[in-house]
Amino acid sequence: MGFDSIDKLRRGVAKARSIDEATSRTVSRSEGALEVESLQSIFADEEKQALFGSLLKSRTPTVDFLNEIWRKRNAKEAWTPQELAFLQVERIEFADRLKLAEKARETFDPEFIEYMAETHGAFQLFAGFYTPDRAAELLHLQFGNLAMVRPDELRKSLKTFDEIKKKKESKEYKNNVKEFEAIRKRHDLSDEELADILKGSKTPTREKVTQNVLTERMGAFGKGIDWLSGYRVKLKLPDIRVTSGPVNPNANMFGRIADWVSTVQVDVRSTPDIKVSRGETFSQKQAHDIVAALSKNEKAKVRTEVEKHMKSIGSVFALATVKDDIFMKAVSDEVAGIAPVSRNRLEGGASSLQHFEQKKTALSNPAIQEYFRANRDAEAGTLYNKTWYGLQDDAQRDAVRDKIISRIETEHKVEGRGVIAQMVHALLQHILQKLRTDKRTLMPNDPRPPKDRNRNQGRNNQNRNQQRQNP
Repeated sequence: MGFDSIDKLRRGVAKARSIDEATSRTVSRSEGALEVESLQSIFADEEKQALFGSLLKSRTPTVDFLNEIWRKRNAKEAWTPQELAFLQVERIEFADRLKLAEKARETFDPEFIEYMAETHGAFQLFAGFYTPDRAAELLHLQFGNLAMVRPDELRKSLKTFDEIKKKKESKEYKNNVKEFEAIRKRHDLSDEELADILKGSKTPTREKVTQNVLTERMGAFGKGIDWLSGYRVKLKLPDIRVTSGPVNPNANMFGRIADWVSTVQVDVRSTPDIKVSRGETFSQKQAHDIVAALSKNEKAKVRTEVEKHMKSIGSVFALATVKDDIFMKAVSDEVAGIAPVSRNRLEGGASSLQHFEQKKTALSNPAIQEYFRANRDAEAGTLYNKTWYGLQDDAQRDAVRDKIISRIETEHKVEGRGVIAQMVHALLQHILQKLRTDKRTLMPNDPRPPKDRNRNQGRNNQNRNQQRQNP
């Protein structure tokens, strides 16, 4: 979509205001053929497993239903017909959503995204941190997640974009652009001057800015003349009454004139009255006319409809970025120089089957028992200022076990939304449930280790030597 002078103005005004088993099958849909991938293929792809997980989470009947699917996969148990049917339907839906995300990436190119970043306030809260190319790259990444969880919003933005293109090709819109250009050229207004004039929403403010623009061109002498043009002088003439006496009807012309002149009386009943007041100067009148013309052009129906559609698309861009807390946390880390935004980071590291296998090993019974033995003394010291073997009863030992279970939960929790993250979450919840149910077996109270005889013998000899020295 090309940008015209109205778009250029809109961008200037905004600046002034804010400084997506190698088996697959094809499924036919109204938008065209869909390539439906196998679950194995989806799980093996870092990007696709993350998006598929988001889709499943948004469409699952219940959270427990989805957790049970992943628990069975982790335990290599067979899925029920209902679970298999759910995954089959979602694979097809997933292919459709991937196609939607790709269409959005093709439609909203970096140039359009840069334009929206400069003209839409909420979206600018994200895009303002980045170069145009990086902002577009990250927004394109987020189109995948938006297609999974809010597809109607993304479809709406694509439809709105098509509406904008149609309206811009209409005769009404093209005439509006021509009228705008005529106003600008007639008054020799630059892009910066127009942006300054229209950044304010109220007419008096716009007129004041326009007048300042006009008077700045005049120079000192011109400003003086403009100031004088505001004076209004009203002169009230004196009230003069003229009367005359009778004229001799028998006299000749000269005699009659003489009789009239000799009887004329002039009566001045008032003095002249001069009132001076201030009105519009030349620059004020011109500013009023310019602002009125610009406002009329701005309020044209086709123009306001395009503005409304632009705001609608900007809101969807904001929904994909600034209203996604996980994404914005990653953005903050990138801006702070901690780590760049990536799919692996958005998934809390849970973006590959390898990561899941690592978690599975770390949450195995031997690993948990080793972790318990390594941390029980520290937790006992924190709670009771004792070592594990110094605890007096099972209640205190259970309290230490509970603290260690909480540490395991905190250390292995992931914030990701993908399949791998959900599998890790299901595994963790299964392990935590087992630990809380049978904590004394899984985190046993090992027998106290035997004392070091040599070390004790040395201490006894030292005590006897001291007794001999101090009888």
